[in-house]
This record gives sequence, C-alpha cells and structure tokens, in this order.
Amino acid sequence: MTVLMIIGVFLFMGLIYFFIRKINSFSFRKYKYGFFSNELFFLYCIIYTLLFFGYDLYTDAVKENGDILNGILLFAFGVILLTIRLVLNIKIAKFFFGVLFTIIQFFIFIPIAFGGLVILMIILLITSQIKPVFNVNSK
Repeated sequence: MTVLMIIGVFLFMGLIYFFIRKINSFSFRKYKYGFFSNELFFLYCIIYTLLFFGYDLYTDAVKENGDILNGILLFAFGVILLTIRLVLNIKIAKFFFGVLFTIIQFFIFIPIAFGGLVILMIILLITSQIKPVFNVNSK
C-alpha cells in the first residue's frame, strides 16, 4: 500500500507539472508572460505563511483573551499581497483570465510549497550534524 501511495504522489506531482507547463505555454503565447515562475512561487509562500500564522495568532489570542491585533495584521498583510497579485494578473491578462490565473496559482502553489517545506526540513536535519547523546551514568 505504501508503494501505491508513493506512486500516486509522483503521478500527482507529474500532473501538476504538466498542468503548469500547459498554462505557461498558453500564457506566453497569448500574453507574453509566465504565470508560474520561481519569483511567484516565493511570493505565494510568503502569502501562505502570513495567512497561516495570522490566522493561528488570531485564534490563539481569542482563546486566551489576548491581543488579537498581531494576528489581524499578519492576515491583512497576506490578503493585501494576494490582492496586489490579483490586480497585477488582471492588468496582464484582462479580468476573467487574471482572476482565473490567480485562483489557479493560489491552489497549485499550495502542494508545491508544502513539499518544499518538507524538503527544506529534511535538508536542515541532514546538514545540522546532530550527534547522538549517550548517558553513561544511568543506573
């Protein structure tokens, strides 16, 4: 069953890659602009981070009756960045395709960002050179 899940993940990643290539070729042909690039990926990673931690800080502050302003500000900055990206996409590709490309970008970059986070954590664990600790004085 594990092998089937791994094959499914790779097929899903291949499908996303194929989908991104088709959208980019269409957008290069029609608008002379690629809607999927490394810069946009990093921008959406920042947006996801701001939205996630803003929501998390807000809900924690509500539960503990604390300061909710930090969460609201982070969430608002994430929404502002997403709105700016939406406006830029609409300027490049007109209204319908601008909104469509923004929605597609938002949902396509989620699994890529999560996979990148997992890979980053694995790389940090490997390069941290943590040595095992042994307690020789135990009874």
